[in-house]
Amino acid sequence: MASVVETTKRRSRFRTIRRVLMIGLFGVVVLIVIGAIFSPRPAPKAKTRSKQNASDLIANLPIPQFSVPGGLFTNNVSVALSASTPSASIRYTTDGSEPSSASRKYSEPIQIAGSTLLKAKVFGTGSSVSPTVSRGYIRPSADLDDFSSNLPLVILNSFGQRIPHDQKVVVSARFIDSTGGRSTMAGPADFDGVGDLNIRGHTSLRYPKHSYHFKTKDDEHNPLKVSLLGFPKESDWVLYAPFPDKTLMRDVLAYELSNEMGRYASRTRFVEVFLNESGGRLSQRDYLGVYVLAEKTKRGKYRVNIEKLGPDDNTEPNVTGGYIFKKDHFDTVQLGQGNPGGFPGGGPSRSYSYQSGPGGFPGDPAGFYPAEGGHHSGPDGFFQRLSSRFSSQRFVTSQGSQFLYVEPKADEITSKQKAWLTGYLNKFESVLYGEHFTDPKTGYAAYIDADSFIDHHLLVEVTKNIDGFRFSTFYYKDRGDKLKMGPIWDWNLSFGNANGKQGWKTDYWYWPQLDDLQYSWFRRLFEDPDFGQRYVDRWGQIRTNQFAVAKIHARIDELAELLDEAQARNFRKWRILGRSVWPNSYVGRSFSDEVNWMKQWIQQRIEWVDQQFLAAPSFSLKAGPVGRGSELVLRAPAGRIFYTLNGTDPRAPGGGASLSAQSFNAPVVLNGDALLFCRACQTGRWSYPAVARFTVAASQSAPERN
Repeated sequence: MASVVETTKRRSRFRTIRRVLMIGLFGVVVLIVIGAIFSPRPAPKAKTRSKQNASDLIANLPIPQFSVPGGLFTNNVSVALSASTPSASIRYTTDGSEPSSASRKYSEPIQIAGSTLLKAKVFGTGSSVSPTVSRGYIRPSADLDDFSSNLPLVILNSFGQRIPHDQKVVVSARFIDSTGGRSTMAGPADFDGVGDLNIRGHTSLRYPKHSYHFKTKDDEHNPLKVSLLGFPKESDWVLYAPFPDKTLMRDVLAYELSNEMGRYASRTRFVEVFLNESGGRLSQRDYLGVYVLAEKTKRGKYRVNIEKLGPDDNTEPNVTGGYIFKKDHFDTVQLGQGNPGGFPGGGPSRSYSYQSGPGGFPGDPAGFYPAEGGHHSGPDGFFQRLSSRFSSQRFVTSQGSQFLYVEPKADEITSKQKAWLTGYLNKFESVLYGEHFTDPKTGYAAYIDADSFIDHHLLVEVTKNIDGFRFSTFYYKDRGDKLKMGPIWDWNLSFGNANGKQGWKTDYWYWPQLDDLQYSWFRRLFEDPDFGQRYVDRWGQIRTNQFAVAKIHARIDELAELLDEAQARNFRKWRILGRSVWPNSYVGRSFSDEVNWMKQWIQQRIEWVDQQFLAAPSFSLKAGPVGRGSELVLRAPAGRIFYTLNGTDPRAPGGGASLSAQSFNAPVVLNGDALLFCRACQTGRWSYPAVARFTVAASQSAPERN
């Protein structure tokens, strides 16, 4: 019995000691976290953005000359190196490393039998050296002799190095356009050079088919602006890898729609990509499939055309722009249970159902689910708040919206520029959530380009992009100009291609499922009835133009025909047809199944969106010449019709009928020229307008009414 009691006492003492140790260990962890948070941190070193000359870094000796330029070769290559500097020596490497004074000294032509990255540098007396020159020599296998495509080819070679996500690797790159309708391995190069390559993306990292960032470089490894496949010259490019989007075209289609609406989005070209990371001969095993060559979002004359903000631009007016920033996943800090911005297991996720009502949104209230939950306005989790608060990559506004710096970059933007940008957004939010926010001169309209926000919102909602508003959402502000939304980016989870956030449904709006941090500013903006009316009017403009179903279907058919040959190779490489890939909502057995389903979804979605707004009145007479005394009848499916004959809007600012508006009760007799402007109105909601000009000819008799 005593032994049992003693054993019990020992166990009790052990449990007590263990609890003390656990509490102590937890206390240490808490102290470490708190200390890391609140201890002084050295200020980041200022990084100059002025371009340095090569002579600032190395002696300016002439670069070595190569007897054979890099490229694709079917036979062995003999490369001779030469230097114009007397008594200088040439050192070279063939393993991708940087030549040094200890590298192999050139003495005779170098024999190249396989894919090789040859780097050479001239060494003079003392520390005098030249810039390093890199040339890639690619040797394809026989299994590529007959390869050809109706798409351009992109051939990348890292010469034995694996391409990582967080580091850049020097690669040789050869772009071959489909000249004459076909591209082959031996075809003429549109670009043949070197650059830096790394895997890009966030959620897409889970997929085996990776997207890449490619930056073209010159002989001194400085950024090199080039034209790739007909695009305007730049140095930053994206090779986007469609994977869960089995039509391969959702991003391309969305970017084209944006450009047609007058909002810049990346230019695109479908390409087929080969990437050799093994160091051997290029072969069919290096085929990666169909990609989209796209322009990386950045400042530039032919991209986001805003002023360059330099390190000395710290006072007004220069400090007012240009800026690019975005809302996106939070990558830099991952504490606790991981990053709550991604998919799946991401979010920001909620343990409750969230669905807001229409508020001031001008659509039919019947197009909303019953409201649930409240306006959740704080990030999830203690550690997420810390990550957003203390990361130098991002900034937070007075209303809690979190953004990432794009241009200037986080390590380049000055403290005064950060303060100015944050201050500008805080002033905007103060006005937006203030009493007089609708004032056209001093309200929100003084800070933002409302039309760009409206176009962006429509693009997200009509396509039902479930990443919209919260991820890959860009904003930019030019010097002396207002804040604008755009350009759009990352549209693969759109057009029905999502099994979350009701993305597969052709009915209901997407935005009510988002809280006020994900869906920044819009709920308040729609409380201005004039902002809502501009939204309705813009839909009235694009519904029969850019978003005409027949027009979109025709473009999809063109893209499907263009991809028909290459998609077969892509899906032999990636055998995912007929299989669910997260977050697919529909799984077709073939490429054509996927395309046809998307076309059907688009038609049903656009028809549903169109039904959410009052239709404009129609006319009994065709616009143009009419006879004196002609009677004009106005018809509308719903609502009361208001009109003017002098071209002014029958709707007054704020939502009432204007003083010059007339209510349609009987045929309008046209005895003189008239510019008809009419709308339908029902329970405070107005249709988009219908406008027509009628000219009365004295000698022309009145036509019969329709």
